[in-house]
Amino acid sequence: MKILVVDDSKTIRQVLAECLKEMGHEVAYAENGAESLQYVADNDVDLILMAVEMPHLSGFEATKAIRELKKADWFPIIFLTVHDDDLSFVNGILAGGDAYLHKPINDTRLRYTVIAMERIYVMRRKLQKTQHDLQLANNELERLSLRDQLTGLGNRRHFDNNLATYFALSRRNKAPLSLLICDIDFFKKYNDAFGHPQGDACLMVVAKILREQLGRNSDLICRYGGEEFLLVLPAAPDSPAPSSMP
Repeated sequence: MKILVVDDSKTIRQVLAECLKEMGHEVAYAENGAESLQYVADNDVDLILMAVEMPHLSGFEATKAIRELKKADWFPIIFLTVHDDDLSFVNGILAGGDAYLHKPINDTRLRYTVIAMERIYVMRRKLQKTQHDLQLANNELERLSLRDQLTGLGNRRHFDNNLATYFALSRRNKAPLSLLICDIDFFKKYNDAFGHPQGDACLMVVAKILREQLGRNSDLICRYGGEEFLLVLPAAPDSPAPSSMP
């Protein structure tokens, strides 16, 4: 784990770091609550050992600020304090702490408390991986939902989602916007005569030819449905009408 040790005593920081490094963890340091808050804002951490009694910003106050800053990412925080009364313990838990160690720190309790926190770390990593994989799957589903699976072009939903944006850009840039509607003549007769597999092959060929005519990334081509295709050409230059496709 990457562990942040927060204490205004250099001696305590060194003693804690020695123990944590022996356990195989990476250790970072902060001398006060404000430094710990800045470090967490700039870096990822897996565990914090936070002294409670520090000048200017106490460990409780720093922890509350950290929890507010990292609302969507819960990592354990262990408080280190000279107080061992019930009220201090309750205040520590309510401030956002997960464990409570009494100073001077007992080496055995420190080690096994950190081992207990490693369980949270492992589950947190598994959760983060699951969330990442789920996001990738959702992105792929979203991409597929906007594609025509036969031709690989955008589908009607993709066209509907983007048309308003094209209009808005055209108005803002005071540029022309062209919309081409293409339909394959006698496609039904062709499909009936040669069968659906050959009809699908015809659609893929037509889609390929249309795609090859678009030379700009800003152009949009979609299969609207059946044998109908739509091309959206923002700021297209004037040109002679194309000849009919064979």
